[in-house]
Amino acid sequence: MAVELLYYLNIMLRHLKLLALCCFFAFTAFSQPGFNNKYELNSPGSFMTNALYDDNNQKVYIASTTLDTVIGLRGISLVTADTMGNILSIFSYFDTIGRIDLGYSENPDMIFLNDGNIAIIGGKFDGINNIIVLFSKEGQFIKTISIPIINLTSGPAPLELAEYKNGYLIQGGLVNTQNYIQVYLIRLDSEGNIMWEKRYSPANTDQMSRCMRIFDDNTILIAGTVNNASTYPIVNPWSRSHIMAVDSNGTIKWEWQSALNYGLVTDIKKMPDGDWLFLQKKYIMTFGLDSVLGEMHLVRSDSNFNVKWRKLLSPTPWSWGLTNEMLPTPDGHWIISEHVAIYGPEFEWIDPGKKGGCLTKVSSEGEIFWQTCDTARWEEPILPYFTEEFVIDHVVLPSGSSILVGSVNRYQAPVRSYGWMFKVDANGCMYAPCSVPVEALEAPGIALSVYPNPASERFIVRLPELSRSAVLETYDALGRLVVQVKTAPGQEQMGVSVGDWAAGVYALRLVQEGRLLGVGRVVVR
Repeated sequence: MAVELLYYLNIMLRHLKLLALCCFFAFTAFSQPGFNNKYELNSPGSFMTNALYDDNNQKVYIASTTLDTVIGLRGISLVTADTMGNILSIFSYFDTIGRIDLGYSENPDMIFLNDGNIAIIGGKFDGINNIIVLFSKEGQFIKTISIPIINLTSGPAPLELAEYKNGYLIQGGLVNTQNYIQVYLIRLDSEGNIMWEKRYSPANTDQMSRCMRIFDDNTILIAGTVNNASTYPIVNPWSRSHIMAVDSNGTIKWEWQSALNYGLVTDIKKMPDGDWLFLQKKYIMTFGLDSVLGEMHLVRSDSNFNVKWRKLLSPTPWSWGLTNEMLPTPDGHWIISEHVAIYGPEFEWIDPGKKGGCLTKVSSEGEIFWQTCDTARWEEPILPYFTEEFVIDHVVLPSGSSILVGSVNRYQAPVRSYGWMFKVDANGCMYAPCSVPVEALEAPGIALSVYPNPASERFIVRLPELSRSAVLETYDALGRLVVQVKTAPGQEQMGVSVGDWAAGVYALRLVQEGRLLGVGRVVVR
């Protein structure tokens, strides 16, 4: 009997080992590692703009530009990639009849249509004409739809596109005859014929928007900002966040403006309880003629826009920092991508070599789970001020992993513009599981100097002299990664904002290419 029992126990142990091994490989396959890549594609001036993910064929679709040196034209491309960042195909459209270069406005829209095809907003380099380019998911060019122009003093910059009632809605900005920027909304039928066109702008102000959301057949939200920046000289500069709802004919139903010194709203969601969740820029210095420092926040308000809480997203303040949209995660939270200055407060053109991008996971209740920031990587040294990254979009995969999409300009010879992507897993980690056992946080390493300690708003970490970049990681008491930020070669110190962190003790680790350099602790109160 004992021998028989041992036999069955041995069989059970074998099955358990096999099950554990299968689970390990299943998890490894599901939670793919990340990457940080730049892409020249088939053009020495490649820009990646918006992106979409199709779960059916597990492909990432990316809008990009293409230069055909044979025909001497720039065109619009649909790029497909797998979830590991490998480019699968590039499909392009050129205006070979009109012989006009094609490209994009800032952050142009790209959507899946109800018929399964893909629509991308593009523009012609004549500064006047704009088009919608339709591709199939297999990359076949279908047709273009012209965006009508009605009494414009300058070409419209179409930013947002939506399929609406067997046609399209296009939202963008234009400069009117008084030299103010206006928001416009155009409704087209399926063939591109104009049904109506509306313009919106309070008198003697600039109004800009990068967000259009359709809530129902008779409610379209347009979110952005309104300010007086066009007046010169600027005597009393001001800016306010601006959100308005229009009906199916473009007539304003209601609108809201924030208090002074709040700027562009880049996305807005309606919560089940009627609250609003939105991304908002807050200015933290008085306006100047050249630039102003600002921070991006996640804000939750009640239905009347009375703020319940706000959470800081930007790692450092910057004049041109900006978030993109919030995308849902499989576990019911949100991923936000952001164009940032990673290494410290910056004005407009002081130090373009320190720009980069962040992906941040947040809950609808304001909990920040992690934030991962990085810059484009290069095989050879690049001088300071000679690269400039732009974050334009991101996608969230069924595994919870996220891919940031953007572009990077290289100003050091050979001068180039590249596409750029980086990916992190569901824990915000690029190359390995991000949660570190608490006992491992005390591994040997030099002691990092941290001040002030305790900290309530921000702490500074003194860095050792390093010829290559490293990563500063911060973990909570449970060993969960809170934030990781890349350092620059030769950087002497780094500031970390903690105003939205829960009170407690946090562990710091300075890591370089997998090697632990230093450890430290900071108390947040």
